Amino acid sequence: MAGTVRALLALLLFVPFAMAMFQRKPRATAASIVFLCGIGFLPEQAAFDLPALPPVGKEYLTYLCALAGGMIYRAQSIASARPGRGLEALVVLMLLENIVTAFMNPDPMWDEGKLEAGLVQANPYRLADDVLGIGLPYFVGRALFRTRQDAIVLMKTLGVVGLVYTVLIVIEVAGSIPFRIFQLGERVYGIRQQPLWRWGVIQPVVFLDNGLSVATFMAACLIAVAALILFVGRNQAQ
Repeated sequence: MAGTVRALLALLLFVPFAMAMFQRKPRATAASIVFLCGIGFLPEQAAFDLPALPPVGKEYLTYLCALAGGMIYRAQSIASARPGRGLEALVVLMLLENIVTAFMNPDPMWDEGKLEAGLVQANPYRLADDVLGIGLPYFVGRALFRTRQDAIVLMKTLGVVGLVYTVLIVIEVAGSIPFRIFQLGERVYGIRQQPLWRWGVIQPVVFLDNGLSVATFMAACLIAVAALILFVGRNQAQ
């Protein structure tokens, strides 16, 4: 296990939270809340080390909770999605690529002054990474967001979370003026990210891994709100 006690406890408590959302909320609402709260507010650099699997941190935990909640409370949606019939089928090509890579690179090689052993078999951790990090979210997303209204629910949730993140970003930037380094992840979970500065001001990371991730996430929230205003609002007005 890696991370502080507070961070690991937050990961554990997220499991019953996710199950409660799927039990009490409509399918798309529950999935939107679980995905965005898990990725946006759980701690970075905290994970559970399980045998034969890569460390299960907030990303994989979020996907697994969404799958478990869907299977328990939205079993029909999960079953009717038919795993492997959508974009997640591309994971099969990634698995084959992993095998071919191992087969074609058996010789040792130097990497930054260190002699690395050749590959003798497909890396099981990389195989699990492809399944958990790419195949699983594609499948769960396809199973739980099925209609135009589901997409609207997701965009509205993105807008709300974007507003919350805007406040948290302002808090981090303002707090870094007197404290020089002020990170909410450290204050809440006891985990400090590598600080970076731009124009003399610290880049806010909130509960993500770096400033670029925050910028990308906020751009997604802005695009979702713009789509709601420009397209959904216009269609409703007509």
